[in-house]
Amino acid sequence: MPAPVRGQRKRPGDHLPVHLPLGRDCKRRALPLLALLPEGGGRTGNGGKRVTYALVTCSGISNVGKLTTQAGLLLMQRKPGMFLCMNCKQSAESLKMDAGGAERLIVLDGCTDCCATKKLTAGLVPDVHIIATELGIEKKGMDEVQYDEIEKVVRVIMNGSCQE
Repeated sequence: MPAPVRGQRKRPGDHLPVHLPLGRDCKRRALPLLALLPEGGGRTGNGGKRVTYALVTCSGISNVGKLTTQAGLLLMQRKPGMFLCMNCKQSAESLKMDAGGAERLIVLDGCTDCCATKKLTAGLVPDVHIIATELGIEKKGMDEVQYDEIEKVVRVIMNGSCQE
């Protein structure tokens, strides 16, 4: 196994930008982790199969915004290689590049402001749109996310969105 590149995240399927030094006089620039992976985008990890579900999560700082990201990360842990979780803080181009090859696009918004949905470009249309507050989860400012709320969102995704 090759030594990790300085600044590279170690979790497979991680989509967050990685900062790599470009030289003494160069500024650091963000590269998507996919650019560092093998040819073909590297979006495999489930026995060589492509990522099945791309999740775009809310970027909000309220409990329901944080909840969507935590639910997406939990799905990536439970089903490695099946889900790719992306926060809508990414640029529209990055979201399109990362989510474009997935079989289904799932958008997880925290509330009816629908920040994640607004970030999608015309080329990306969600197959499934889930709003946490419409599942009965109350928006409580910056309160901590409850584990049972995360589980509720994960169950909705697994039972409704991922049926063959």
